[in-house]
Amino acid sequence: MRLPCLDSRLQAAYDFVLPDSIHADVASDHGLLPLRLVVDGKCPRVIVSDINAAALGRAKAAFCKYGYHHQADFVHADGLECLTEPVQSVSITGLGGDKLCGILERGAALLRGAPLILSPHSRLYTARRGIYAAGYHITQEKLVRSRGRYYIMMFAEEGASRCDESGLWLGPCLIHDRRPLCHEYLLWREKVAVSSGGEDLPYIKEALSCW
Repeated sequence: MRLPCLDSRLQAAYDFVLPDSIHADVASDHGLLPLRLVVDGKCPRVIVSDINAAALGRAKAAFCKYGYHHQADFVHADGLECLTEPVQSVSITGLGGDKLCGILERGAALLRGAPLILSPHSRLYTARRGIYAAGYHITQEKLVRSRGRYYIMMFAEEGASRCDESGLWLGPCLIHDRRPLCHEYLLWREKVAVSSGGEDLPYIKEALSCW
């Protein structure tokens, strides 16, 4: 039975997960990322969590369908409350920046220093501020395009650090990425900022001037 492939967004998250680790996927929804991790043997065990019982049930059904349910703990919990034991990495993808900040603010102590793999779908400035406020700093970022949308995958590690306004708006690592996709992304951001009068416009123009 063939497992569905990961899209480029979830593949980027998958690539950040540490091999041979216990990984927790928070707000997991369909559970495809943690399922792929155990099927490929990258993680011997995963924690699959969601506040929505129906979504968690669908994820569990997918694990059972492929015969990997014995390698997963399914936890009905709000945010990081699922972390009742140390894990080596935690992913939170698919939520808006405000929700992500709320999860980190309420449960940062439960992380016990575990690296974070994050992909907020909106309010990226707010999300990045929340990451730094939680005592983490972004060490890697990867921009991908999937189904006509841009997504930024962030890898954050514990430790105090400062991030300037340009980094908060555009990504402290991404502003140094010279791939063509990043230039395309900046040009799109510029159009959006011009039409909406966005506060990020000066930082976008500065970044584009470096190309």
